[in-house]
Amino acid sequence: MRTSSLYRGPRGRARGVTLVWAAIVMFVLVGFVALAVDWGYAYYTTQKLQNAADSAALAGAQRVWFSHGEARERAKDFSSANEAGGDAVLLDENDSNDPAGDIVIGIYDEGTRAFTPSTDKMKANAVMVNAKRTASSPNGALPLVWGGIFGIDSTQFSRWAIAVADGGPRYADIIALNDHDKESFKVYGNGYLNLGDGTVQVNSDHNAGSIFQGTQITFIAGEVDMVGDYDERGNPKIDHVDLNPGEDYVADPLASLPEPTPGDPMTPSAITGTAEYHPGYYPGGLNLNNDEAPFLHPGVYILDNGFHTNGHCSLTAYGVMFFIRTGEVDHNGTGDMRLTPPSGGVYKNIQFFQARDNLNEAHFNGTGLFSGGESDDPTTPGIDESTAGAGTLYFPKATVHLNGTGDMYFNGLIADKVWVGGDGRKTVTSGWDGDDGGDKVWLVE
Repeated sequence: MRTSSLYRGPRGRARGVTLVWAAIVMFVLVGFVALAVDWGYAYYTTQKLQNAADSAALAGAQRVWFSHGEARERAKDFSSANEAGGDAVLLDENDSNDPAGDIVIGIYDEGTRAFTPSTDKMKANAVMVNAKRTASSPNGALPLVWGGIFGIDSTQFSRWAIAVADGGPRYADIIALNDHDKESFKVYGNGYLNLGDGTVQVNSDHNAGSIFQGTQITFIAGEVDMVGDYDERGNPKIDHVDLNPGEDYVADPLASLPEPTPGDPMTPSAITGTAEYHPGYYPGGLNLNNDEAPFLHPGVYILDNGFHTNGHCSLTAYGVMFFIRTGEVDHNGTGDMRLTPPSGGVYKNIQFFQARDNLNEAHFNGTGLFSGGESDDPTTPGIDESTAGAGTLYFPKATVHLNGTGDMYFNGLIADKVWVGGDGRKTVTSGWDGDDGGDKVWLVE
């Protein structure tokens, strides 16, 4: 009897089952291999993402003491120079400093290993970078090659790093604090201002917050950082200076400096003539006229009715700070002003401090020398006292005019506004003491 050709018998059925199981096993093995390939690719990408986060955090930390805006830009630039998953690693600047953002500026405490987001320019010492391949990141999630077989088309992950910068904040040599007005910083006419490679900070957000006017000006500086913008008038020759609009606002670094409290009035009540004077409260102020040349002993001199010089007068005041409680500074003398600030204490390095409720403009219009240095100091031979700087001039709510024809040497200037006109050489000798920071940076997390 003939049997059907479709009949396979027990042995044929076994071969069919084996093929089915082989197909299943093969599918599973291919799946495992695919998962292994995708997992390896994802792991490799995370390592590259970590490299991007590390380099971006270090680059940002190098500039965190200088400018938070620049720190964010540097972090972005170094991150995008790295590739992860076939794409440049892109970061959002996170100007609001959201703790969950890509670039976060803050304070790192090495003792507790804690990072606290902060935009305090006097304290922020670290940059945290979150480099991501997520659905919400600029490059999106990482596509998988074989994951679609199992319904998984992509994967998401992030890597982060924290870098710390040694040192402290960078202080500008001249700071114009006014945050809205035009002409907050102005060099005009035949004005001469020399900061070497130092910096001017202009907080005004006005599109003409800084003015450079006239072909006769001499302005020597490394850079001018401006929140707003600047205007050039009359073809000033300042191509050698970096003019940087759109920079960060900088808080007054002396905002917490306490105002001295007057005690009992001194006798005499005003500083005049050629006598020697001691620190204290002088309700009559300082008033010098022709041939007058007082000597002031070290300390704080609290003045009502201002600081006035006229005629060929001179002043010697070493280790002294003048607190202009009321009245104005009106320096018009033709003689020399030999001034140095306190070398220690609360008012270290401050030469003039005008009260915060005193809005009177200050005019430094002298034709003689305005400088520091003790010409007869035997402990410092070889010092050229003519170029030693007086201390910092601090007029937080007033405009300061530097219009004299005499040479001025001082360590720094902070005022509401700063105008420079006269052709006497106004030279910032040293700016602020302290470490700029950024020279030493390292990863902590």
